[in-house]
Amino acid sequence: MKQRKLIRPDVLHAIRKKIAMQVPVAKAIAQHNIENDITRPTVVMLVDTLDSAEREQDLKTQELIYDSIMPPWLMLAGEAVQEQPYEYKYVGKFPLGRWECEI
Repeated sequence: MKQRKLIRPDVLHAIRKKIAMQVPVAKAIAQHNIENDITRPTVVMLVDTLDSAEREQDLKTQELIYDSIMPPWLMLAGEAVQEQPYEYKYVGKFPLGRWECEI
């Protein structure tokens, strides 16, 4: 199975803010120098997922979505785009599933 890529929360929020200000997605990605690390559709999906979490009325569902796009393995001081470690797998349909460590 292909390893999932996620964006560090501070970078994801910054990209989301730029997109909301009508900056094209490709330009927002390039401004963070991640255009070679992640695809535009993946960035759009992550921004949309973040938006859906913030619109979610049910706090349990909201927490589940946040945990999906900002899991424990996503290092806050690491690279802007990080690939899930091999010992982690995502169980369920993203973003309403959960991360599990297989160690």
